[in-house]
Amino acid sequence: MRYVQRIGKYHYFRHPGAPRVRLNGAPGSAEYVDHYNQLLTIAEQRGKWVIPFPNPHRSVGRPVKSKNEIPLAKPALFLKGSIGWAIDELLVSDWFRSGRRESTRASYRSAFNQIAGDFGVYPIIDWTKRNVDHYCSKIAVKHGTARADQIRRMISLLWEFASGLPAAKIDEDRANPAKGGDKHYERKKHLAWPRQIQRQFLEGNNKCPKPANERERLAFLMARHCGFRRGDIRLRKWTDLHKTKDGLVLSVKETEKNGKSVNMPVDDELADVLAKMPRDHEYILTNTLGEPYAHDGLSGLIGDRLKKLGIEGYCLHGLRHTFGSEMAQAGVPPQHIQRAMTHATIKQAMEYCEGVEEDVMVVEARELVRRHRKQATREAA
Repeated sequence: MRYVQRIGKYHYFRHPGAPRVRLNGAPGSAEYVDHYNQLLTIAEQRGKWVIPFPNPHRSVGRPVKSKNEIPLAKPALFLKGSIGWAIDELLVSDWFRSGRRESTRASYRSAFNQIAGDFGVYPIIDWTKRNVDHYCSKIAVKHGTARADQIRRMISLLWEFASGLPAAKIDEDRANPAKGGDKHYERKKHLAWPRQIQRQFLEGNNKCPKPANERERLAFLMARHCGFRRGDIRLRKWTDLHKTKDGLVLSVKETEKNGKSVNMPVDDELADVLAKMPRDHEYILTNTLGEPYAHDGLSGLIGDRLKKLGIEGYCLHGLRHTFGSEMAQAGVPPQHIQRAMTHATIKQAMEYCEGVEEDVMVVEARELVRRHRKQATREAA
């Protein structure tokens, strides 16, 4: 076994150009020899494609560009018990494929692919709290704090899933190494847009006197007057726009985040803009290629405009908060705000009421009660 390297009490498979892989089982046992032979077979194959075995930072399927890399005949399968193998098992499981929206699954896949690219060849039982914390800290510096916390959640999910797989050999009493760590991301409250900022966005200011173009204006109005999330703005089709006896209604049959539905009356200003828009494409708001915006693309559309105007601290999602705060100031009950904004809980809707003065809320509440009593008396008569 020429490629065995001993470090302390552990034995590793060490092939030129490849990272060390700890061998399973006791030295000389059948499991030990079988694991060695599997790794040797992978390392000595020759072919057209490359896997992340010689370099875990490369993506699966990229062609050979270096003599130090080990090519394979096909994208390789990770060995049983490895992190990459556990990820492959999770991605094809019923747990992953059912009960989650496609956008959520895509986000999970992105995080799992990153983990597999970095550590896919290593045994999952080698995860410790210390190296998970170190890995997430590096992710926070390189990719941002939100990504770091997402990676930690995915490692935690992967560990819980792999605990039920015998090949992972995870002791049922062993603690999840991804739980209990410090969070890197600090939630920042999205600021509602004051009227002055809204006016500058649409009309321009001294730094950028040019008014907003039709795409910027349409995205602004759909967020401002409908309170839609960016995922629901970009996916609205012309078939979602209906004319009723009370005016135009823009329908969302299934919101991208939680699958709720809402029929939102269209404001006159938004209706005027929609009436002038050509219906050349399936979607209402499209980019220069006639395709719906990506999540980041739509945020960038609004962000670039704000940057030109020299306005800082505001974003597209802040317009949704503007819509919610306006309803709270108008005396709309939190339950109605929750339904209009398709929130999952009343707690989220109550956040919009925090900035409303208590005296104003009391006056509005008394006025609603007065109207109710008047209507009840009229119906009783």
